[in-house]
Amino acid sequence: MAQGKLLLQKVYTVSRKHDAPRLWLQHLVCETAGFKPGDDLYVRVDNTQKRIFIQNKAFEDVTSAELHVSSRTNRTSGAKRPLVDTCGSQYASILCAQEKIEINVVKFDHHALIIICPLQFRLFESGTFESSSDERIRLLTVCSGAGIGTSMFVDTQYYTAVQEVEIMDDCAEVIKYNFPDSFLFAGDLRDCHKTTKADVGFVSLDCSQHSVIGDGGQGYFDNLALGTYKILKAADPRVIFFENVPAFYESLGFKDLKELLQPDFPYLIGPVQINSFDFGSIAHRKRSYTLFMKEEEDFNLFRVPKPPVFRRFKLKEFTDPSGSEHD
Repeated sequence: MAQGKLLLQKVYTVSRKHDAPRLWLQHLVCETAGFKPGDDLYVRVDNTQKRIFIQNKAFEDVTSAELHVSSRTNRTSGAKRPLVDTCGSQYASILCAQEKIEINVVKFDHHALIIICPLQFRLFESGTFESSSDERIRLLTVCSGAGIGTSMFVDTQYYTAVQEVEIMDDCAEVIKYNFPDSFLFAGDLRDCHKTTKADVGFVSLDCSQHSVIGDGGQGYFDNLALGTYKILKAADPRVIFFENVPAFYESLGFKDLKELLQPDFPYLIGPVQINSFDFGSIAHRKRSYTLFMKEEEDFNLFRVPKPPVFRRFKLKEFTDPSGSEHD
């Protein structure tokens, strides 16, 4: 059997429809699988393995039910985007309302397979797998947002994206569009139990509780430290790169992470505060960066970037550059 590639794992809580468990495969899942509106799908329920298998080709020598890919029209573009919405008692032995499930999308050369099962999570264990054979530096990002940080690394041509972890569906769709071959975990990072091996981990945790315009919670009631550490420990990178607002590095969450990471990453640089204005940005944006390193060689070679000397452009030169024609 041909080896497929795991491209997406999405975790969500099951709801009910018509008094039965609802299986709801939204655009992100269907588009990653390559499903099109109107496609025929084949469903096999395995009560022994507690798995539901859905693919866009018939199963061999196995009785299966059929579904059709529905769609929802995008109000802006008018394009039809695929989705699957099904429910029934046949899923009740595997899916339970108000419990979390994981949806895995595996892509083969000529078809895709979706595997659905109850969330398999063990706090102190993670499944890992090797990433692609691309010889560039393998990049894992945690709290990836829309993938801007990932793209900054990849655009240097020295990095290849191997995994992103992001909870927001709209951001996850942008990531998957721009990095279709990278493994994306779409869900709460504390539910992530499958991680690819990486060389560099880029972490930009939620800053809303530490920002001056945030709620000031400081992570006491929403501590992501253990979940983040679990992902990084499994990925086993050589360098971990943190980006956040300056107050984050005084928080309980970061102090917990630092204590957990330092036995394996004894070489620490930062936090180093950098203002994007000093590097050519129009706006002031103070952010701090910290690096955890395994190897002394990396520690000795690293240099904190210094602001370049350049002519400061005026706002008018961005909004109304010379050569603009006015009516």
